[in-house]
Amino acid sequence: MRRILIFLLAFAVLSAVFPAVAAAKDGDGDKSFPTVKYKNERFNFEIDYPDIFTYARESENGDGITLMNNERMVILLLWGAMNYSGIRAGEYYDMRKFEIGDCHVMSAALAGTFGYLEYERDGIYFFEAFKLNNKSGIYCRFSCPKRKKYEYKPSLKIVKECIKKTEI
Repeated sequence: MRRILIFLLAFAVLSAVFPAVAAAKDGDGDKSFPTVKYKNERFNFEIDYPDIFTYARESENGDGITLMNNERMVILLLWGAMNYSGIRAGEYYDMRKFEIGDCHVMSAALAGTFGYLEYERDGIYFFEAFKLNNKSGIYCRFSCPKRKKYEYKPSLKIVKECIKKTEI
């Protein structure tokens, strides 16, 4: 009887722990981050990003912003650009996949004018998202050491959803 109780207790503890670990690894945990709104006057878009970055530098020409954490190992770039050539989202997506080349692509998707790529190269984790129309586009590139990617995945979800919803 005692062995059965110990087994049931161990099973209950493991059942409670492993789903939480899996959720944290997938970035779907219950973590919520306060956000900061970035407004780009030049390209007329707004993006909410997590309030985990302590250093911000706006570009001189007003096309975007560079954000970093205290150690300056985690970087988020948000920027806009003119689409003079009229490139479509699918063409840009294919071009980025070609430019990324031979590395570990973890996930990638394209839906209409929105797309993203998630990949690893040389011990660095990258997440890129973009949204294009026939006149302009908004872009995001996030990078951090590979060992820290699960720590930041919930915050990337905020940026990804914000870019997806942003009108350009």
